[in-house]
Amino acid sequence: MLGYARERRGYRIYDIKNQKVIEERSVKFNEYLKGSNYLGEIENETWDIDSFFEVSPERNEINQNTENGVLYNFDINNGPGAIENDNSIPLQTTSSPRTDRIEIPVLELNDVQSQILERLKSKLMSVHLVNNVPNSYFEAENSANWKNWKLAMENELDSLDKHKVWEIVQKPAKSKLIKTKWVYSLKQDDAGKNIKYKARLVAAGFNQIKNIDYSESYSPVVNIESFRLLIALAAKLKLNVNFFDVKTAYLYGDLEETVYVLPPPGYEKLIGDDKVCKLKKSIYGLPQSGRNWYMKIKGELENFGLKQLASDNCVFIKSVNQSVLILCMYVDDLAIFL
Repeated sequence: MLGYARERRGYRIYDIKNQKVIEERSVKFNEYLKGSNYLGEIENETWDIDSFFEVSPERNEINQNTENGVLYNFDINNGPGAIENDNSIPLQTTSSPRTDRIEIPVLELNDVQSQILERLKSKLMSVHLVNNVPNSYFEAENSANWKNWKLAMENELDSLDKHKVWEIVQKPAKSKLIKTKWVYSLKQDDAGKNIKYKARLVAAGFNQIKNIDYSESYSPVVNIESFRLLIALAAKLKLNVNFFDVKTAYLYGDLEETVYVLPPPGYEKLIGDDKVCKLKKSIYGLPQSGRNWYMKIKGELENFGLKQLASDNCVFIKSVNQSVLILCMYVDDLAIFL
């Protein structure tokens, strides 16, 4: 059996007698019958293994001046049928260097999966080298696209300043300081051309401890059943559906706890050596940021007159006269049915 059929349900089977591949639906497996050694019937067939690996002419034969052991004589030009059991030669046991050893690379012809994985690894490595997305501020500073990454970081800092995310204060004596890190990403078009450089400042929130540094981190999302029902209603009632996402959504969330973060990497001197950032808004990386964003948008939607659905915390409805507006959200992705 070679595998499953390609065009229909069944199996692909090699017919040894007729030497062809057939597809059958009804196949009975005999687990107690030993398979035939069909390779023994094709000893006279020659294989051209030069396509698999190359061996220099001077290494086609093994030097016969050896002492103990047995090794078969292997003629590289005649393929598998040229192995002769009666022409044995002793193996070398001395510690002198071997200059006449045939080095045949190991080639697993049937290991298709490993070959595919190697190709994918090569492709991913080449993509990484072409895109050259840095993993740290140091890599960004020493990259060929430093001007683009620097502009992206400045845009991020402008956004943080616009949302009044923090205030610069004197470094506290006995407070936990959370590190910050730049996360870079590259947006490309369909042709693979770089069209936008992005930089986001995130906090090392994994250093925070629940019930000490924060209380709640749970943030609900719309249920898949609710979303499917809304899509069905939109198709039935011919509603307009609009999808959009909120840019830098977490920066809108109000922070209840007192959190101090270190200055962004690369901007320590600009802020001051003895200064830190006291957060007033949530930033990406903090465990409570998702919940703070949800509480913020929930309050704003209720101020606009939308009511939360009892069966789903992420579906809000507002009806005016004979019109209805439905909004559902998945973190910072929103869908409006009108």
